[in-house]
Amino acid sequence: MWKIAIIDDDRQVLKGMKQVIPWKEIGAEWAGESTNGAKGLELIRQTKPDIVITDVYMPVMDGLKMIEQLREERYGGKFLIHSGYSDFEFARKALRLNVEDYLSKPVSRHTLREALQRVIQAVEQENRLRKEQNELKEKVGLYEPLAHKEWLKTAVTGSMDHWNKEHPLFSSGIDRSHLVLGIEIMRTTRIAEVGTSDRFLFRFAIQNIIQEILGEENLSFDFVELHGYHAALIIHVDQDATYEELKDGITAIAGRIIECVQKYLYVSLRIGIGGLKKHWSKLSDSLEEAFHFLTQEASVIPASSLYEYHDSGKRSHKQAVDFMKQYIHENYTREITLAELADKVFISRNYLSLIFKNATGETINNYIIRVRMEKAKSLLLMGTLKIYEIAESVGYKNIPYFSTTFKKHFGVTPAELSR
Repeated sequence: MWKIAIIDDDRQVLKGMKQVIPWKEIGAEWAGESTNGAKGLELIRQTKPDIVITDVYMPVMDGLKMIEQLREERYGGKFLIHSGYSDFEFARKALRLNVEDYLSKPVSRHTLREALQRVIQAVEQENRLRKEQNELKEKVGLYEPLAHKEWLKTAVTGSMDHWNKEHPLFSSGIDRSHLVLGIEIMRTTRIAEVGTSDRFLFRFAIQNIIQEILGEENLSFDFVELHGYHAALIIHVDQDATYEELKDGITAIAGRIIECVQKYLYVSLRIGIGGLKKHWSKLSDSLEEAFHFLTQEASVIPASSLYEYHDSGKRSHKQAVDFMKQYIHENYTREITLAELADKVFISRNYLSLIFKNATGETINNYIIRVRMEKAKSLLLMGTLKIYEIAESVGYKNIPYFSTTFKKHFGVTPAELSR
């Protein structure tokens, strides 16, 4: 039921108003009445009606001053002014006080009913919106940690788009710098033999160990799960800190993480340490630097090894290129994509293409073709396989295309070379 209070210094008006309001029709009940603004103020404070019908000019306190006081107290009810007077200043002040409507005395039953119905509909709409907003806030509260993790993941993997850059953290002026530790769970027999659910338990346990170790060091951090057996540990430090100051401490922490995970879970980790960055937008660079040192020719590094970033970045680039060359030599028999290679070494595709071209003098695609053609040539010269068998063995299902590519590379067709 909607509660309605009436404030008017004319008792006949109070009586008549109570009679003409269609209480049952609009689902309302009487909340009380008063003959001046001061008493009306107390009545409204006590009964908290949904709608107040008030006169303006009354003794002790007028209606507008009463409304103004209630608005200052953040009273959220609706006001209908019922008065025989009106002027511009009065209307301007009523508007500023968010009064719903002005009813001239005397008011008809029909006009009063319509005015009350409009106000009730407005209250219902506001209540509906408020409920939806509260439900949305609850949902946001539930998903906020997940949303924050997803935002961090886009930042650390370099997949952030324009929408992600609207996140408050992206443009925040927090005096913090960040560095990323790239973590890889070694695919040992112990890991290979467990099911998916147990693997999740391992991840959860590893995260708890990391949280405990960094908590002891009183360090601020975020842990982000990446694809496969990889994760990123983002450590937040004072913006004035330098890499040289932090290097030994971070290296020791990484060593403790590796030792504790091995000791308590019998799981081996490798950890690479990226460079120190001043802004969230550079997190992906730090992750790339961290994982560069976890890639060598056979991509095998002892679990106890730690690699740290050097400012020149030359060593990390060479390792990434060497790994890609080795990977291509081992997998040339099937299709190899740039996206696949980029995922392997945690470098963006464009940047990966650039450093490979700078290191080898040729594009990744040309290098793949050259490896395949050299292998095809050696097989042709052996004379034990047919041309279509050789084509399939080096990754070509389209025989004419294989022959065209071969001739472009060596100046002769496979058939001409095998004669």
